[in-house]
Amino acid sequence: MALTTELIDGWQGKQILVVGDLCTDRYVWGSSSRLSPEAPVPILQIENQTESFGMAGNVVSMVHALGGEARLYARHCGTKTRYMASVLGRDYRQVLRIDSDRSPAYIRDAPCLVPCGLTSPAYLPPDNDVSWVTKEVGRCDACIVSDYDKGFCHAELIEALIQCCAERHVPMIADLPDENNLPKYDGCQAVKLSVGSIAHAYRVLDKLLFSNVLLSANRHGMLIWSRPLEVSTIEPTTRNSVDPTGCGDQVMAVVGLAMCAGSTWREACELANAAGGMQAERLGCSPVSALELAEELKSIRVESKILSEGAAVEAVANARTSGKRVAFTNGCFDLLHPGHMHFLRQAALCGDFLVVAVNSDKSVRELKGQGRPAVPCEARVRTLASLDFVDIVLTMPDQTPDRLLNLLKPDVLAKGGSTHEIIGQEIVRAYGGKIFQSKLLPGFSSTAIQDQITGPCLVPLGMTKFA
Repeated sequence: MALTTELIDGWQGKQILVVGDLCTDRYVWGSSSRLSPEAPVPILQIENQTESFGMAGNVVSMVHALGGEARLYARHCGTKTRYMASVLGRDYRQVLRIDSDRSPAYIRDAPCLVPCGLTSPAYLPPDNDVSWVTKEVGRCDACIVSDYDKGFCHAELIEALIQCCAERHVPMIADLPDENNLPKYDGCQAVKLSVGSIAHAYRVLDKLLFSNVLLSANRHGMLIWSRPLEVSTIEPTTRNSVDPTGCGDQVMAVVGLAMCAGSTWREACELANAAGGMQAERLGCSPVSALELAEELKSIRVESKILSEGAAVEAVANARTSGKRVAFTNGCFDLLHPGHMHFLRQAALCGDFLVVAVNSDKSVRELKGQGRPAVPCEARVRTLASLDFVDIVLTMPDQTPDRLLNLLKPDVLAKGGSTHEIIGQEIVRAYGGKIFQSKLLPGFSSTAIQDQITGPCLVPLGMTKFA
């Protein structure tokens, strides 16, 4: 599936009600250059300390960073203090975590407050007050439950939430701590549950009766299910994971916003997978912004366009099933220039789905001679995939496109030059396809550009050596 930024634009300003457990995340930052003489532990020289709200508070912060609006209904359940050390000048790593059930005085004394970094109030009820939260459901576009099994998300509250959300057609997504909490959420529109592996996810799936399910297996990826569709998996994003803290909260924030913006369950999970991967690259909980996520989607879209021959056959078949007219072109595309761009835009106008086949390095050398290509095949493929009007790109190991034309059978073969020079036109005409001949943009040629670059050396005035 090709992810776009339309969903991000669609959720701007959406109202999210976040319900669940709240904690204070305290980070103590320092450096260490030696071990203690008393025990084999590093001595931490404290340099800085930061605080923010975690658990459900993380979700609220992340919703705001993505352009949504959030209101928090939660109970504070303690403080997590993480000691982050930079050992011998290297990147910070968590060396110790201390959990306390004690809440700061300013939270104990005030059930209503504005959390750090947030722009809307949070309600921390002294008792099990469900009236406030049921009233808030009518004012929101989606409801996220962040249940850390601290006792706040009790059965009465969850039952009232499920009923209110169903009556008002408000999407409700719950992040569950473990399998034992599944019965309490019966009737919830969507649930997320962390599991150890994809194999474990399949075993858990047999117990679930929810409409939409996301089973997160951390570095192993995700398993998603949406009734009545089949189960499918989402591969993990390839990243240098620095700190997994907050990844699950980031996933929940994106899923909630995407659902209230009208996405499908798979679209929401694909988008959340991308955001979760970005969060894993950061120390602590540093929310991903809407702009950062949009840039990440552009990069993912480029990668998703680069296909193998087998995947290209499937993509072309899917395009035809959707009623799209498939256009095909091929070439070396070495040293991409305005002539290439002019021709490719014309080729894209010939259909609804443009396939570009790029000659491999070996086939370019066979066609153009030694010293070519100037740009490696991988770079040429990625450059073409970054063009908005190109749908898929694949590498062509052969000198001619004949084999690929027989394999893909495009509706239109688009090429530049005179008609008698278009290789493969007999194949396309034989099955009823069309030929499009594009006029070349004069003055541009990869060969001519390279000859200019590597042409005879000149001796400028005033110089005594060749330049």
